[in-house]
Amino acid sequence: MLKAENQSYRLDRETGRLRIPIRGTEGVQLVLPLSAWHRSILEDASWGLASLTVTPDRIVVVVRKAAPDPYAPVAAIALDTNETSLEGVAIGDGAARLVTVPFPEVRVVQATHFRRRRRLARKKAHDRRVMRRLLHREGRRERDRIRQRLHRLSKGLVASAAERRAAIVLEDLRMPQGGGRGPRMRRRLSSWPQGELHRQIAYKALAAGVPVIKVHPAWTSKTCPACGARRRDRVGQDFVCLVCDWEMDRQHNAGLNILKTALASDEALARRP
Repeated sequence: MLKAENQSYRLDRETGRLRIPIRGTEGVQLVLPLSAWHRSILEDASWGLASLTVTPDRIVVVVRKAAPDPYAPVAAIALDTNETSLEGVAIGDGAARLVTVPFPEVRVVQATHFRRRRRLARKKAHDRRVMRRLLHREGRRERDRIRQRLHRLSKGLVASAAERRAAIVLEDLRMPQGGGRGPRMRRRLSSWPQGELHRQIAYKALAAGVPVIKVHPAWTSKTCPACGARRRDRVGQDFVCLVCDWEMDRQHNAGLNILKTALASDEALARRP
């Protein structure tokens, strides 16, 4: 493994030729295969070269640029993060509308690779070395497929927010503990990619100058946004207030409460029309 700073190597942005000096005039030269996406980054002069990492199976060149100052939002998109969708409400231009960003294929990918791993574990139980290698490969494939789908989702969300000059409001989620839950539910929660999705949204919003507001997730899906009453029993797909008879889809209701919390805590956002 080799790790070098940007002053210790030379990279030709046009050809992808990489030179790593060793001693004196001696060095190692490599030609990196550049895709159209790689070239779009390297041709942009605003992206500077940072550290270089060389491992037996890959070469990682880190690029960086200064993040722009976030703009003052004139709208907001408040979203409740669920296993198969982002649902909530968007406000702007004096109007509000419900928002649903589905990604059910993530659950399909997870279920497919779970079945394949279980089948491989049974088939290769007599050879643990081969079993571990095959299970590691399945896990890597699952992570890559899920991240690719989340990248497309987060990129579209940030682009939509930047176009409307809106702030993105999310819950500050923490991974729930497994106490009181069965093994199937614990497996579902541990494989829930909400952390990766929020991470992608955060760094892409930072690069685009889109403000991101995090609010506390407590009681968002069990609180009435009209009168503030809370339900302490189990809530189904639709939230029904027992005090004022307010009724709304549970996820969209949570998005509305997330938005109210953000408006109460962010003065710049609350002053917007």
